[in-house]
Amino acid sequence: MEESRSTRRQRSSQPDDLDTGTDRVSALPDDLLLLVLACLGCVSTAGSTGLVSRRWRDLWTGLRKLVFRNVAFPSIEAALSRISPGVSLLDIAIPQQAEAIPTEELQANTASVSSLLRAAARLDPEELVFSIPSGLLSILTRNSIDLPSFRRATSILIQSDSFLVLSPTGSDEHRFLCLKRCVCQLKELTVSIVSSPEASIHVLAPKVEKLWWVCAFPSETIGFALWCLEKLMFQTGQREGQPTSLKIHARNGSLHFSPEIANFVREIKKHMVTDFSVLELRLRTMGHSFGALLSLILGMQEIRTTVKKLKVVLRRSTEQETCHADCACEPTEWTTQVISLTALKEVKISGFKGDNHEFDFLQLIIRSAPMLKGLTVVLAPESLSMNDVRAKVSNILGTLSSSLKLLG
Repeated sequence: MEESRSTRRQRSSQPDDLDTGTDRVSALPDDLLLLVLACLGCVSTAGSTGLVSRRWRDLWTGLRKLVFRNVAFPSIEAALSRISPGVSLLDIAIPQQAEAIPTEELQANTASVSSLLRAAARLDPEELVFSIPSGLLSILTRNSIDLPSFRRATSILIQSDSFLVLSPTGSDEHRFLCLKRCVCQLKELTVSIVSSPEASIHVLAPKVEKLWWVCAFPSETIGFALWCLEKLMFQTGQREGQPTSLKIHARNGSLHFSPEIANFVREIKKHMVTDFSVLELRLRTMGHSFGALLSLILGMQEIRTTVKKLKVVLRRSTEQETCHADCACEPTEWTTQVISLTALKEVKISGFKGDNHEFDFLQLIIRSAPMLKGLTVVLAPESLSMNDVRAKVSNILGTLSSSLKLLG
């Protein structure tokens, strides 16, 4: 039977490359192919497309957003050397090795991290994410890891469970978190570390707009009297116009720290990486007075002249101790002290129970803050009656009693 004209027309309209096996995707312009590679999400996967077709072999080097996952550590720097500068994102995660690494190899790899960061800096990324596995930095003696200058970077995130180490004197005993150079265009900085008394921290980022800085302290390593530091956090406002805050977490410990005030103050100053106007003190107490601790913190030059808003959050442990007259929690005569809190305008105390030392602290604030406009006291469930607290606080405030907000 003779084929109909419509059948012949359908056959003639079919592309010839369906029969010849022509790769029409590879014939697309580079810009479109790069969009395809970008959707793969990882440099390793994008590079493997070169096994399918020669046309794709080196195409991945033109990607402007580079994410390295599950790429062998020695291969990462070699891959970076094939990429031209000016990338928008460089995200490198050095893979964790399952087996134990010999000390000699570990030290060599640690030194190679600095070289890898220099290779990353050559690409001049706008955003850098760099993750170092804890196993790689578990032995840090004479090796150093330096953060080079990233001139175009507006965001740098370096993730590690250990310190970035610099030993300029060759000492094996000191560990340093070190951002050695000014990152002049840096707009966003995120740092989360575990500190120690030997850590030395230097950050210079004059144009930073978003800051999230968290430092945790190993159990009972930094303290004053019966109080030990737990955590310190800096955070810029989440919305435009919100102030930057410094949060200090402390708790009653089992040790009595000798009054080495200089060490305690130096540790807090170490983490003051930018200006702030809000101070939040979160205390876990076992019944001891906190007045001496807070008067020490509020008396720091960097705090007493700049803090406009003070928040004190009191949380009580289930285990309570008796605080006697000559208790070690009060090594100083803070109850008669006057601190020049010239900028302080607003105070909020949460978890107020009504103990004598808490009223003493209120008196310290009243006589030290001439610009105070508002005082909010949130009572703890086990506090004195609201009427009793209001009467005592109003007596302390005097003419300022109209500024008091008492919440149950």
